[in-house]
Amino acid sequence: MKEWAGMQQGVGRVARAADRDRSWRAGNLQRRYGTISELVVKRKEDGSRQQLVVKRVNPPADSGVSHERKLKSYEVEACFYTDHAPALLQAGRCPIATPLHVCCDLMSSGGSMTLLLTDLRPTYPNNAGQMSLQQCRAALTWLAGFHAHFWERPTPEGLWAQGSYWHLDTRWDEYEAIGPEWADLKAAAKTIDQRLKGFLPSGEHSSKHRTVVHGDFKFCAVHGRLGHLGPLELGG
Repeated sequence: MKEWAGMQQGVGRVARAADRDRSWRAGNLQRRYGTISELVVKRKEDGSRQQLVVKRVNPPADSGVSHERKLKSYEVEACFYTDHAPALLQAGRCPIATPLHVCCDLMSSGGSMTLLLTDLRPTYPNNAGQMSLQQCRAALTWLAGFHAHFWERPTPEGLWAQGSYWHLDTRWDEYEAIGPEWADLKAAAKTIDQRLKGFLPSGEHSSKHRTVVHGDFKFCAVHGRLGHLGPLELGG
């Protein structure tokens, strides 16, 4: 498998402890930016098997705001797993994939990113396209624990300063296209944007009522094929 061969040096501790049992490609990232692969390794000491997820980002040669935002998103994801996931795992508020190897060099010429993560699906198997009421409650409990972990802390370094998909700085075309039926929203958009950035009406920056959010917390991110949290739009 190409992804595994290219990672052997960087994940030596995994390779020394286990043999590859089987692997296959699970899917492609949007717009040909990379692949998601599933990997099953067999531990040498006891023969037990472990499912892993390999995410490889090899962005196409491109330019523009959309391309730069995608690269930044992947950098944020790598930063989360490198710098912030360990504390979240230790706190035990909400289960996330454990990062075994993170390598990110997207801003250099021909750069790429590799994530090797544990697969959550054996512990949290998914359903075929639907969630029960109990599962919805479990998902909201997970989200509450995630928010509580970062509640009113300064924006963690390396994540988006402004989370979710409301990024007015990169959405001016959409802003100009807002129709008259949403005139009130358009009039308030710049004020909302500043508040989401943490600025009070006085101009003072505040962490009050702010936390890190997962900006794409939808069904496929909760019960996704990827065995981790999906594309992370993490920010304050």
